[in-house]
Amino acid sequence: MQPLSAFEMVQIWEWGQHKHPVDRALGLLTLALPELPAAEVATLSVGQRNTRLLTLHEQTLGATLNGYAECTQCGEKLEFSVAVSALRLPEPEQHEFELAVQGFDLRCRLPTSQDLAALVSYSDAEAARLLLLQRCILQASHNGVPIATNALPEGLIPDLASAISAHDPQADMHFALECPACGQEWSALFDIVTFFWTELGDRVRRLLYDVHLLAQAYGWGEADILTMSATRRQIYLEWVNGQN
Repeated sequence: MQPLSAFEMVQIWEWGQHKHPVDRALGLLTLALPELPAAEVATLSVGQRNTRLLTLHEQTLGATLNGYAECTQCGEKLEFSVAVSALRLPEPEQHEFELAVQGFDLRCRLPTSQDLAALVSYSDAEAARLLLLQRCILQASHNGVPIATNALPEGLIPDLASAISAHDPQADMHFALECPACGQEWSALFDIVTFFWTELGDRVRRLLYDVHLLAQAYGWGEADILTMSATRRQIYLEWVNGQN
C-alpha cells in the first residue's frame, strides 16, 4: 500500500463528491493498491476493506483518529482520540465458513463491497439487511435436506449476523464511550469510510488554500504546487507569510 500524494488526494476528493460511500472506499483503495485490479479490490471482505482504509489513513492523514460524539442521555459533547493501531484487528483467514444452527447447516461467505453496492437502492433497512445475509449464504440444508436460501426462516438472521461479525470483526467497529458529565455508557458505531472522507475533505481544502496562496505569490500552476514535496511547499508558504 502506498500513501496518497497531495495531487491524488485532490483528484479523488473531486471525483468522489457525488459518489456513494461504497464507491469512495473502492476509489481510495484502488489508488493506494495499484498492484491489485479494481475488481479484486471490490472482492475484499468489508473487514479487509476497513483494515486497509485504516492503514491508508495512518499513512496519508496520520496515525491518530480524532473523534466526536454526543452523549445519548444528556447531550454532552465528547471529543476523543484513538490510535489507528488500537483499532486494527486480525483479518479473516478465509472468506467462507460453515454454520450449524437450529437444525440448519449453512455454507456462508463474508460480505464484500459488491454486496453493499447491491443494497444502495434499498430504503428499508431490514429488507436490505435480509438481502445482504441471503447473498452471503452459498448453500443451505435442513436436517440433511437441501433448501433454497430464500426459504430460510428470518429467525436465523441474528445467528448468521453474529457469525459474520465473529469471522470478520473489522467489518463492524464500535467505540465504547462513557460520558464524563452523567456517567452514561454506550457503544457508538465507527464508520471508517465516512470518517476518512470527512478528514480527506478537510485536508484537501487546506491544500487548495495553499495552492491559492502560492499561485498568487509565484504564478505557479495547481499541478506544479501539488506535486511539490510537502517540505518544499511548506518552506514557500512560510516565505509568503513573512516567516524566515
